Amino acid sequence: MTGDVPKIDQKLAKLTDKIATCIADHGGLSAKSATLKLQFLVRTTGRAESVEIASKKSISDEAAQCVRTLLKGRSVGTPSDDPTGVTLTITLKPR
Repeated sequence: MTGDVPKIDQKLAKLTDKIATCIADHGGLSAKSATLKLQFLVRTTGRAESVEIASKKSISDEAAQCVRTLLKGRSVGTPSDDPTGVTLTITLKPR
């Protein structure tokens, strides 16, 4: 699948505090930094669909699931092609 979601960075930046809350409420980080890689589709509705955890490092399963649920169905912007596959890697560090 090809395509681009031009406003995705702006939309996801607004979720920083909610992502941090997910992590903190579900065990925090188990190292000085952590990563969470998610994959999902964006169709003409502009919403994240079929959000799946591709990989995670130094966070709990519960924290990863919380972030997955947070993104599921969230408006991330209209894609250039329908559907557009997105791979999102989140790097986490303590505040």
